Amino acid sequence: MYRKDVSVRIRKMLILLLLSLMIVPTAKASKAGEQMALEEAKTMMRAMPLSYNALLDQLRIGGYTEEEARYAADACGADWNRMAVRARKKYRNLPDMDEDEIRRQLSYEGFTEEQISSAVRHANEPVEGEAERIAEQYLNLGAYSPDGLVDRLEKEGIDHEAAEDTVGSLDVDWDDQAEQSAKRLAREGMKPGDDMVDELRRQGFSSEQARNATGRQGK
Repeated sequence: MYRKDVSVRIRKMLILLLLSLMIVPTAKASKAGEQMALEEAKTMMRAMPLSYNALLDQLRIGGYTEEEARYAADACGADWNRMAVRARKKYRNLPDMDEDEIRRQLSYEGFTEEQISSAVRHANEPVEGEAERIAEQYLNLGAYSPDGLVDRLEKEGIDHEAAEDTVGSLDVDWDDQAEQSAKRLAREGMKPGDDMVDELRRQGFSSEQARNATGRQGK
């Protein structure tokens, strides 16, 4: 009888051990998925203003589970009122959208009535870090001169003084930007020469930057 009890206890211990070995990898995998979802959520929020529900949708589309998506949306630290303000600013320069249409659009994008009202109240206030974020987006997409980047920021609704201050504060090698632009022109078929220099100057690079960048394409 004693041996039988011991045998039963041993079998139970083995079962518990096997179960624990199965649970630990699953828990680790779940944790890794949550962290990956969180990093992707932060990247998305830097690139574009999303509501909580829109972020969930994007993460689900990206293949994350419901639990991973909700963890990321809850843990990303987003200020949803601020996201609504950023989203509102996307439409401020569109002449064919009145305030009611903008409200409907923000609602369609998943923002709550409270967030939309906050966005309307603060529509003309600058969003902290907005100019820097937009400038970095453009620099990630292509090469710009200081004047060219200021012009882009102004088209995004940033006033001229704030745009110039932002561009002036960036840690950017403008000579390298000129060379990157010259390489793009060369790939598009433009030969190194006066035409390339003129095009780089038209983009806002200085004469020296344009000549140096063009000269390096001929080597």
